[in-house]
Amino acid sequence: MKCLFLIALASLNSFASDKAIYGKDDREDFYSVKTEMLREISNSVAAMIDNNRLEGSRLEGELLGRRYCSSVRFAEQPRVATCTGFLVGENLIATAAHCMSKEKCQDYSWVFDFKKESSSQAVYPLIKTNVYHCMRVKERMYSNFGAVDHAIIELDRSVENRKILDLNLTGQISASSDLVSIGFTSGLPMKFSLNGRILADHENYVETDLDTFGGNSGSPVINLSTGLVEGIVNRGHADYVPSPGSSCKVVKVCVKEGECHTSKFVKMSNVVMQL
Repeated sequence: MKCLFLIALASLNSFASDKAIYGKDDREDFYSVKTEMLREISNSVAAMIDNNRLEGSRLEGELLGRRYCSSVRFAEQPRVATCTGFLVGENLIATAAHCMSKEKCQDYSWVFDFKKESSSQAVYPLIKTNVYHCMRVKERMYSNFGAVDHAIIELDRSVENRKILDLNLTGQISASSDLVSIGFTSGLPMKFSLNGRILADHENYVETDLDTFGGNSGSPVINLSTGLVEGIVNRGHADYVPSPGSSCKVVKVCVKEGECHTSKFVKMSNVVMQL
């Protein structure tokens, strides 16, 4: 279970793409997660990927261990995705507004099933039927340093055989909720960030200790008790920091009160009017 602690709220000026590890690293690959509800929900979570990466028969990118210290977790996995999104309509993806501008829509697509299905998997096939192109940014709202930060993307066609996710539209969430975020940590194949807890609940957004990174922006936050999407991941602390005595970087681990900005998500109740 994650080590819980309160984090100072003095500043909201962290970069929207930055996140970190809070206490124990609770990230897991798809093949490690056995909860059927979470596996089903993950089928409706897509990676935002530059179209230039979609020309071959597989998804390929720089290995995480070449960008950072070779000792970091998931060092052997490729960095491909830019952000995360999830299905909220037959042809609609919800994500964070800072992930996508209207001008960049045509440069990116949304790709399902970019995930590690076994411990030995090293190749990630690109299945063309899992690729959906961005037709337009239907709605985009960003303000107050990310307190409001969501976008609705219209795809080039309806998504078949994947569930439109159920949303918590009330804006009310139990302080004892067990939270899970599903997304593409550092651009890697899908990760489940487990054992998240609420640290503070605001009108438009919630602060948590979910282990999220750049690439998780746009990820759905799932309430494990209800299966509902509570919100969209959009802010946190710096992902990687210099390793003492080394020229490479390692994951930032937050263990002391006030040491890090919290991981934050915008509530779905503020997004629903845009669907």
